[in-house]
Amino acid sequence: MTPAVSVLMAVRDGERWLGHAVESVLAQSCADFECIVVDDASTDTSRDILAACGDARVRCIVNERRLGLAASLNRALAAARGAVVARQDADDESRPERLERQMAFLAAHPEVGVVGTGVDMVDDEGRPAGEYLLYPDHARISWALCFGHPFAHPSVCLRTELLRRVGGYDESFGAAQDHDLWTRLAGRTRFANLDERFVVYRRHDASVSSARAGRQREADARARAAHLSWLTGRHVDEAELFWNALPAAVPGAVELAPERAVAGLVAYARLVVEARRAFARRMRCDAAEARAVDRLAGRRLWNVGAALARVSVPWAAWAVARAMALDPALAGREARSGLRRTVARLLRRAEDAG
Repeated sequence: MTPAVSVLMAVRDGERWLGHAVESVLAQSCADFECIVVDDASTDTSRDILAACGDARVRCIVNERRLGLAASLNRALAAARGAVVARQDADDESRPERLERQMAFLAAHPEVGVVGTGVDMVDDEGRPAGEYLLYPDHARISWALCFGHPFAHPSVCLRTELLRRVGGYDESFGAAQDHDLWTRLAGRTRFANLDERFVVYRRHDASVSSARAGRQREADARARAAHLSWLTGRHVDEAELFWNALPAAVPGAVELAPERAVAGLVAYARLVVEARRAFARRMRCDAAEARAVDRLAGRRLWNVGAALARVSVPWAAWAVARAMALDPALAGREARSGLRRTVARLLRRAEDAG
């Protein structure tokens, strides 16, 4: 009998948490699934753990040599029989109702091809380390493709045929293969996130996101630049996204001369403005969705203005003026958050620049 869902998992030397990950899949309230686990040439007991699970719904594929996450997931995708594929990492866990809720959502929304959920984060000892909720609607998820994070990859369910139609995962991405996938799906389907946390996401030193932080940033920039190139109709270089981490610290920023910092920040702000205009042309949004995206773009420009205020108040005023054009209520919210002095100074400059 063909299963409704194929859960795709890849593991390399994951003996510490693999058993818990598989058990969380087997405990799903939706029992109509198969779990395809690709062992990426593990040297520990991962294969033994899979062999001992004792459930015919768990299928193991073994890589004789290390292929990496994207290639391993493509092997699982090729073997998948379900109309929907669900992602899970070998060190994470799914809440029992996860698949049932996502399958119900996809059944009720045939126009949606990808649905994710929020996640509860824990450390390597299982202690709470925060929670992560993502935008629930297509418009803001699509905007997050440009400058943010649209999905928690281990939480998504995708329609299998859609994933195969775009060629699965790009194996040239050693990291951020998920972000690249979302950009290739943009324009082909609609996106959604459930506003509940159905995945326990484990953060530890051995995880892909921790072990390859620098490569992850570079790959994210590559995927975002490709998407922005498609959106704007011109080539967007990865260097234009140097300041994308704002308001968090930007790696390498402290070494820049002030004039280079100003030039880069202004170029980044212009890219945000250009992307917002292109987004309005290319993406079909209703009035409420457009206002929500305006607020996100305005917030990003405000953060650029705050960074510029340290090196060039005139340019900071220029960025703030554009932020307020997108979200007039932004200055009031910032003033209430304790930035009254900076807001007052930038508002005076913004009025002059306006």
